[in-house]
Amino acid sequence: MGAALVQAARARLSARGFKKAFLWILVGNKKAQHFYETDGWRLDGMRRVDQVWGVTVDEVRMVRSL
Repeated sequence: MGAALVQAARARLSARGFKKAFLWILVGNKKAQHFYETDGWRLDGMRRVDQVWGVTVDEVRMVRSL
C-alpha cells in the first residue's frame, strides 16, 4: 500500500511539472530509508532539527528525480 501511495504522489507531482521531490525522515529510521531507497530516493546530505508538536526531531532529507 505504501509503495502505491508514493508512486501516486510522484505521478501527481510530475503531472504538475515538478522535476524533483523531497521528503524528510527521522535520523536512524532505517526501515523508512530502505523503503524510499528501493523506490529510487537518495539521501542528499541535508539535515535539520525541528519541533513537531512540542517534540524535537532530528531529520535527514531524501530526494528523487521525477
